[in-house]
Amino acid sequence: MPSGHLHGHRRGLHPHSARIIVAAALGTALLAALWWIYFSTTAIYGARVLAASGRGRRAALAQDAYALLHLPMIAGIVLVSLGLGKTMSVLGNRGLFELGVPLYPLPHLALYGGVIIYLLADHAIRWRLTHRVHPQRITQTLVITALAPATVHVPALITLTAPTAVCLGFITIEVKRRGWLTRRGQ
Repeated sequence: MPSGHLHGHRRGLHPHSARIIVAAALGTALLAALWWIYFSTTAIYGARVLAASGRGRRAALAQDAYALLHLPMIAGIVLVSLGLGKTMSVLGNRGLFELGVPLYPLPHLALYGGVIIYLLADHAIRWRLTHRVHPQRITQTLVITALAPATVHVPALITLTAPTAVCLGFITIEVKRRGWLTRRGQ
């Protein structure tokens, strides 16, 4: 075989490595979106509430929000990471635009369950600190929950694309809405 070829492909980027690069980009975007969801509002509001609270109330809020309610958030991240790792492993050697196999049930559950647990933990932290809900984020959680069973039998790359697109889409709406509120002076 000529030295510039390996199994019929030129050395370098193979079709399956392009799929893995796309999946890695989607996974990174999903994790960045989850980070943004927490740090864009919940953490900011939480810091304000703690700063304005008396010593006793501050200790109780901090214990509940930052010790107890962060545990499910961390579990959600761990599950998402497991789902992302397994997504990479099932991409196979098909071309970038060929449909691949679906995720196995457990990694699918880990991916979607992790995102849902993370979002629910964010809701719980926000509620504990501010006694306020974020209707848009509740809608986001419900959409991802509805997508979980709908994506069980679709290719792994599409399964990963769905929650990533939902999270990024809702962030875009939130950012545009905040800009609109800021322009209105609210």
